Amino acid sequence: MTNTRPGAAKTPDWILDLPPSAGVFNRLSKERQRLAVTGWVFHRDFAVDAIDAYVDGLLLGSCRTHRQPVTEKVHTWAAVRPLGFAFHKRLGWDAAASRLDLVCRLGDMPVSRMSCLLPRKLDNRIPRPPDHLTDRVAGVRGPMFRRMGLRLYTDISDQLTRFGIAGSARILDWGCGCGRLASFILARRPRARVFGCDIDDECISWCREHLRGQFECVPPLPPTRYAAAQMHVVVACSVLTHLTRENQHEWLREIRRILAPGGYFLASTQGDYSYRTRPLPLWKQLLPRSRTDSLSGIDDSALDNTLKGRVPRRYYRTVFQSRQYTIDACSKYFKVVDYIECGLHGLHDLVILRRDD
Repeated sequence: MTNTRPGAAKTPDWILDLPPSAGVFNRLSKERQRLAVTGWVFHRDFAVDAIDAYVDGLLLGSCRTHRQPVTEKVHTWAAVRPLGFAFHKRLGWDAAASRLDLVCRLGDMPVSRMSCLLPRKLDNRIPRPPDHLTDRVAGVRGPMFRRMGLRLYTDISDQLTRFGIAGSARILDWGCGCGRLASFILARRPRARVFGCDIDDECISWCREHLRGQFECVPPLPPTRYAAAQMHVVVACSVLTHLTRENQHEWLREIRRILAPGGYFLASTQGDYSYRTRPLPLWKQLLPRSRTDSLSGIDDSALDNTLKGRVPRRYYRTVFQSRQYTIDACSKYFKVVDYIECGLHGLHDLVILRRDD
């Protein structure tokens, strides 16, 4: 497979090489030739000064910015406050513009980016799951769920392009939920054969009824009914983040079995950034931050009750794992091709693995 850069025809390498920023698009719309974007962003190491907006690699101007108040839902490292932004611009060319990159600057120096493909009219045809399912999967409702899915797809699509994945590839969205990512793969890679699986039977039932991929409910532990070497790509957004170390190994073996030689496994983890920005109980908030922000190995001790009554008791966890732990564990089954800190949605780390035999 050819190793090419995503967006190479339009987006300069210097933008693509910038590390991802955390943040949220509260609004992201393109109607005819008018682009409207609002939200907030922050770099994980320091407070950025300014944000420049690039569309398909062309600088359109700087965003209006303001310091975002820190709320209970916005947990940041000490002294790093979010920077709110707003950008409204009439595009001066054909309205087929496809990609937005917000480049964060510290003084005159670009330090990070927050990227997303721009919405298309066809995206409006993607069915929207009911609120109780989107709450369960992502903790959001309505348009925010679709924006989140598009941003996830942007990060995954960049890697599919980077590694030359064929448009007709067989792609499994492992832990697909109610189609947050799979729906965009179906809409934007129409030649791909898209599969989805999850332990949540209600989500799978919704996907089967409303999406055209092949969706299957799988047990909490393998095996699955997929054939050996069936998939060219397996994607796992927020799956390893809920599995104990033992269950991770069970599933890594299964993913290796169903992945074709030369195929890629893209998986997100909660690494150092997620660990240091996690909500803390009150007694830990009273400790110096340095006493609570060191992640070594894997911490899979905290129960997550999101799927209470739908999975075995004590199965579903909130899991944090260090970069080195993830690389060491995954190396037993795959070649580790890359590890991108905050590489998925600017929050989770993204590890890129390949089955070489």
